[in-house]
Amino acid sequence: AKRYKGDKEVCRYLGELFPEKFPFSEEDWDRYANGRLCAKAFDLGQFELAKQYGRHCSGISLIKRLCSQNERLFHLFIKLRTYKRNIKSQ
Repeated sequence: AKRYKGDKEVCRYLGELFPEKFPFSEEDWDRYANGRLCAKAFDLGQFELAKQYGRHCSGISLIKRLCSQNERLFHLFIKLRTYKRNIKSQ
């Protein structure tokens, strides 16, 4: 999360310097960062973080967004994804 805050400042600065080449929208950036953080929470199996970031995000599937708001669905998704990866690696 700290990294995305720093990146946001860099993007905002570039947007001020070069508005045509690097347009910056606070709202778009926040949705993007929340989507990346939600995806990372899924990778780490951390429901509370997925729930926090999944509310206001873009860049993740509708299924992940729904699972981020329901703990049982979240854990089921994680188990199914692990099962799928295990089958592929055999």
